[in-house]
Amino acid sequence: MADEQAEVWVQIRGVDHRAGTVYSLRRGRTESATFAYVDGYIATRGAYPLDPLLPLTSGSFTTVRGAMFGAMTDCAPDRWGRRLVERSEQKRAQTEGGAERSFGELGFTLNVRDDLRQGALRFRHPGHDGWLSPPDSNIPPLVSLPMLLNAVGVVESGHQDEDGDALRLLIRAGSSLGGARPKAAVINGRGELNIAKFPRVGSDEWDVMAWEKLSLNI
Repeated sequence: MADEQAEVWVQIRGVDHRAGTVYSLRRGRTESATFAYVDGYIATRGAYPLDPLLPLTSGSFTTVRGAMFGAMTDCAPDRWGRRLVERSEQKRAQTEGGAERSFGELGFTLNVRDDLRQGALRFRHPGHDGWLSPPDSNIPPLVSLPMLLNAVGVVESGHQDEDGDALRLLIRAGSSLGGARPKAAVINGRGELNIAKFPRVGSDEWDVMAWEKLSLNI
């Protein structure tokens, strides 16, 4: 598998700064990563280490165990998001032809929306200006909850989604949200970003969301 790399950016006092470059190396089932700060970031006032394993010094750092540094793993999707990314790749391969691409930790991270990605980091392809994000950046409004719930049912149950509408809707609603359960980002009537959490089709024997809300209220 070819190596993959991305520029890593952070925001300091409202200004985006390129912190460095991360490289992912995949050999069979083994995956590791290296990272190096750019000199300009190290000299920037207010610059900070991105991860406890990445002290603010020059030189390259390599993961000792694990495929990626913790700060960057925080930006990656969890089980539900990874499932959406993989299903989206399957649909792309069916539509365009050719083999499906497999994704490592960095690949999953780069395949989620920039504006909804968890964590404080942003990513770019080296030499490109745009942030890595799917092209459709409209976040569904709160009134789309029934449509989103139906889309979750299609994806969870494995029903045919010939035109890919359900998958596209869920990808647009964010594939970076953590956890294994289906989730989506929605905008409420005040323009605020909310997270909608959905039941799992055919596997929930009790109202998981209701009990979670109860525990938060205690």
